[in-house]
Amino acid sequence: MSHPQQLLLAGAYAAADEPGIHGFWLDEASGALRPAGALAGIANPSFLAAHPAGELYAASEADGGSVVALRLAAAPGAAAILGRQPAGGDSPCHLAFDPAGRWLAVANYGSGTARLLPRGPDGALGPPGPIARHSGSGAHPERQEAPHAHACAFSADGRLVVVADLGIDRLMLYGVDEATGALLPRGEGRCRPGAGPRHMAWHP
Repeated sequence: MSHPQQLLLAGAYAAADEPGIHGFWLDEASGALRPAGALAGIANPSFLAAHPAGELYAASEADGGSVVALRLAAAPGAAAILGRQPAGGDSPCHLAFDPAGRWLAVANYGSGTARLLPRGPDGALGPPGPIARHSGSGAHPERQEAPHAHACAFSADGRLVVVADLGIDRLMLYGVDEATGALLPRGEGRCRPGAGPRHMAWHP
């Protein structure tokens, strides 16, 4: 009797002509992973986000930062690139979809910025919204010399986005402008100095 398997994808640092996205078959009974191919063509795809419709989105930490949309082929290890859009900052390190799957939020570690990108009916990303730019610094002289946006999380209704900024010890709260894709400032939560918030999760 065969056990159910699920495809698991992992992003990694790699040159554009080297495999940077690796696939594994997950045996749900034993937890074992079996290689299922790898994809090249994207430089430093450090973070991946899957859409319920089947597309995959990669944060590329190269050439100023971009987000790449891909459609996976039936055979593991093959995909078609649907296009890419600028991330709005250096070193994009996290992606998150709103509950409706319409907006993709990206956090840019290197420049302390965030922005929204609309997903089109074909899975490709449309022109991005305005850049939300953080300012300030934190207590740690090396890791917190400037803002470093590290992750995004949408509320359950999709109306709010929280961006954790490691560099300024704050959780920045934004509303979503459905017409323009702008992140609208709605307040902030201050963390203990030097805490360096990286990720967060909403409770149901």
